[in-house]
Amino acid sequence: MTRIILFSGVLALSFFLQGAHASEAERALREKISKVQRILQDPELKGEARRDLRRSLVREALEKIFDTKEMARLWLGRNLWRAGGRENEFYDLFGDYLESIYMENIEDYADFRVEYKKSFEQNGKATVYANFFVWEKGAEESALAEFFMHFSEGEWKVYDIRIEYVSLALNYEAQYERKIRLFGFDILIREIREKIRSYKNRRGARLSCFL
Repeated sequence: MTRIILFSGVLALSFFLQGAHASEAERALREKISKVQRILQDPELKGEARRDLRRSLVREALEKIFDTKEMARLWLGRNLWRAGGRENEFYDLFGDYLESIYMENIEDYADFRVEYKKSFEQNGKATVYANFFVWEKGAEESALAEFFMHFSEGEWKVYDIRIEYVSLALNYEAQYERKIRLFGFDILIREIREKIRSYKNRRGARLSCFL
């Protein structure tokens, strides 16, 4: 269950079953996710030799799904005042950082499924509820996911995901608060840069640690 919670923020955005009365936000999400699905399942993009191209295409598709600017702002959250004017450095690194956390695991769970439950939309905001399922050690495990979306720059995008009632944004905000308080903002930025560098230099190794 721990791995499901860690990875589901992006994993749950790859395959799902459409509900009968989907909101506009839910339909927009479905259209964008179908592109991610096609990339992950394209036989010509499989294998180590096509890894860089495949990941580049997946990232490009995911950037149409996530509002990374708003996610970065929420993840830093109340720690903004501790950034000492360097918050833009964190924001600029965020896209690569998000990829370093999740990309390899998206590829590992290409066979999971998601079932939509319901969605609500009002005044440019939407929440989509779903159960998603992954195979872990020969057994299927499930978790409840809530996608929080808003209408930004002419399209619906996800800005936070809550897994089993735990917000990714609030979870990372709390981690950052502890790290910055104990070690300073410089250490947080340094570790993020190291994680990105390690991910980009890795050749087939699994991601095994998180901030």
